[in-house]
Amino acid sequence: MGRLGAITLVILAMTVQTAAAQQRALFRLHHFNNWLDVTYDFDYGRTRTRGAPALESTQHRVEETLHLGADYAVYHPRFLKGSLSADLGLKQDVYREPGRSGSDSGELVEYRVDGVFLERHPYPVDFFAGSAASRVIRRFAKSYDQTVDARGAGLTLRSTTFPARLLYRYRSTETEGLGLDRLETSETAAFTGTHRAGDLSRTTLFLSHTSGGTTFTGAAAPITVSRNTAAAANNLSWTSGERGRNLDTSFSYAEDTGSSPTRAADWGENIAWDLGRALKWSLRYEGNRYETETFERREHRGQTWLEHRLFQSLTTRIGAGGARTTYLSGRETHRSAFLNVSYRKRLPAASRLSLFFSLNRDVTDRDVKARFLEVRDERLTVDPLGNLLEKTDIDPATVQVWNETRTVRYSPGVDYDLHPVGRRLELLPHPGGGVSVGDVLSVDYTYTVNPSIRYRTVTHGLGATLQLFRNRYRVFVNYTGSDQDLLGGSDEAIRLDNTAAFVAGMEAAYRFHTLGLEYDRTDSRIERTDSTSAYWRYARYLGGHYVGWAVRDTWRRFEDADPGARSTSGHDNSLGASAFYRRQAGRRSFFSAEAEFLDYRGRGRDRDTLNLRLTYQVHLRRTELSLFGETTWEDYEDTRQTTARLGLRIRRTF
Repeated sequence: MGRLGAITLVILAMTVQTAAAQQRALFRLHHFNNWLDVTYDFDYGRTRTRGAPALESTQHRVEETLHLGADYAVYHPRFLKGSLSADLGLKQDVYREPGRSGSDSGELVEYRVDGVFLERHPYPVDFFAGSAASRVIRRFAKSYDQTVDARGAGLTLRSTTFPARLLYRYRSTETEGLGLDRLETSETAAFTGTHRAGDLSRTTLFLSHTSGGTTFTGAAAPITVSRNTAAAANNLSWTSGERGRNLDTSFSYAEDTGSSPTRAADWGENIAWDLGRALKWSLRYEGNRYETETFERREHRGQTWLEHRLFQSLTTRIGAGGARTTYLSGRETHRSAFLNVSYRKRLPAASRLSLFFSLNRDVTDRDVKARFLEVRDERLTVDPLGNLLEKTDIDPATVQVWNETRTVRYSPGVDYDLHPVGRRLELLPHPGGGVSVGDVLSVDYTYTVNPSIRYRTVTHGLGATLQLFRNRYRVFVNYTGSDQDLLGGSDEAIRLDNTAAFVAGMEAAYRFHTLGLEYDRTDSRIERTDSTSAYWRYARYLGGHYVGWAVRDTWRRFEDADPGARSTSGHDNSLGASAFYRRQAGRRSFFSAEAEFLDYRGRGRDRDTLNLRLTYQVHLRRTELSLFGETTWEDYEDTRQTTARLGLRIRRTF
């Protein structure tokens, strides 16, 4: 059934007259929610780059939408019930942008239908279908339009022995207004089941198949996805007196035969055993295998530890571990031993002192044919001030950036930019691109290593935290040192490193205020940095008013310690500030004002950003008025960008 056919059925259903008092009816509607919306949106953008003419665009949009919604039941609510809605309307656009201007109009058709058959039976069936269009508002980035079509169904098998669920879902997402617009589709069939044997054992099983892909506007190559996944997990838990014992087992396998063929398998075992009231033991094993057409990694990792707790104050943990990683070009092994000691002491006046000490000794033995290793699926959450990739000496030409589910591959210079920082590489979102602040990314790249080397790494740490007067005041100091020594082979490609890091700070938390100061110093053969941060947060209710602000300033000085690295010596400073005001007047009106400011200086990437947002809502009986305004000024490198949006909505409920 097409979209127009579904909408026609929804409209016809709205005209059915039924008696709400009847318990059984062929078709019954109730809980109507209908309204008429009139909205106006204004979008403005201006970009000016030094040496080039300014680019300016404006768009006016008016929409008139009729929403019809209700809950329904067929024959009896226990047989089939659900909800349905439709949004029908018209839209008119007037736009002006570089190279073209004009106007257009069109229809708005959105719908949503969901329901459940035999809700109280052992095998209920649920379903949904819908289509919706929205405008995605992004902070510090260009907003865009998004259309989502989705449908699906599920079958639940209720059983005391093996409850299970079958699920089918289809979803397509189309964007308009990004630097590189895209259409992303996915179709998934999945099975989930659980078996429980009293309190002794719990086993889960998951199977799924997902197919789909992403197509882009322009000449960008499409991405296809065809992924099969299987996973199983078991937990055994039993007790002997007061002693708990657990055995956790997990296994997963995933294979993708689309544009980026991969195979991945993971197996894990973990034993946690209470040997006594104060003595615990754990043994853990992890094995994984990751393969592509040109890459293969097999890893086996194990660890065991013994922990003793004395009077709930002194905790000592001693352990050992090992790992072996095999690549197509060779292998790498690790052997380690560690000791952790922590002490907690309650002090008078609701205060507490915490101390810790750690020591870790690791021996690495690497023997590979090439001077390069690959990293696959490194996770990164985008920060507006920069995001350093984990490894050093990365080849920028090998970097590939994907979305969290690896169904969209982003383009350099369009969605993100890469900047060298000494021997490391930094990723920044590109203005107007598909990567925005807060996104979780999956990153692949190749980095340089010493192909044949054996070395020892000894890491030790000390720390103390003093909490006073129910944590009103907190003072802390931490030190971590790491020394690497060559035991065999050569470190000509990448020099071994010695690192010392010192962190100290204090924080005071009052009724409405929180103030803090932190100092961080790191010395290594790659870079030496000194960082000082200060922050102040305030939040308070004043009658029906809620106000607050936050300020954080970080100053950092850094210098290269490696003469072979690209020079990035100097200093930088970042100042971030935000403020808000909210006012709720009963159920009738709501007002909020928010502001965010970001100032960054240093590394040749000066940047200023100011964002202001206003929201006002008022209810007058069945009429609702909403007003929204937002503007952003951004100044970075040789570019100045201004964006503004104004929205007005009038809703009449009937």
